[in-house]
Amino acid sequence: QAEDGIRDIGVTGVQTCALPIFVYKQGHAPKGVYWMKSGRVKFTNRHLDGAEHTHFIVHGDQFFGYRTVISDSVYQLSVEVMEPSEIGFIPTEQFLVLLEQMPKFMKAILKEVCSSSLVFLARTSLFSYKSVVQRLGISILILQDKIVKLEGVKNPPVLLSRNELASYIGTSIEVVVRQLKKMEKMALIELKGKLIYVKDLKGLLDLIDASNV
Repeated sequence: QAEDGIRDIGVTGVQTCALPIFVYKQGHAPKGVYWMKSGRVKFTNRHLDGAEHTHFIVHGDQFFGYRTVISDSVYQLSVEVMEPSEIGFIPTEQFLVLLEQMPKFMKAILKEVCSSSLVFLARTSLFSYKSVVQRLGISILILQDKIVKLEGVKNPPVLLSRNELASYIGTSIEVVVRQLKKMEKMALIELKGKLIYVKDLKGLLDLIDASNV
């Protein structure tokens, strides 16, 4: 996924997006597809009561927004920048032409659609019967794995606010704070501000697999 290949595809106008900013909002019609060179964004939706739920957190060097363009629908989720991020853009018409003219690009997009769908289904299935502390543990490992794949760093910290974690696993901030402190007392993780370090991977996996928590 070198930048030369990105230029060949036609990504233009890469800009640094500062906080706070929405790349696009739920219910809006798409104007094109986005490529994130670096940074982090979260995919969220708001319920009628105003509560926000985070479905995905995406790190740099990825395309997003293409599902809505391909399906010719409106955005079901909002995308919000979580940290200063470099984001480029491909207009809808250009993107659709690229899919027809570049079979390898179309195959890569199709593979990403299938892969992300499987990840979402797996996470939803796990979350449906796991306790809050187990969902929290799963989320930490999922987010850490994304950083490992992107940056190649061994055992990197996970950077999320308590509010973002609560939105991601579907609970309150108070519950997240309480469960993080519990996991820290068990020496499974270490907390340094917003940073979460995994100290005992085996212990964390045992907690996730336990049937009595």
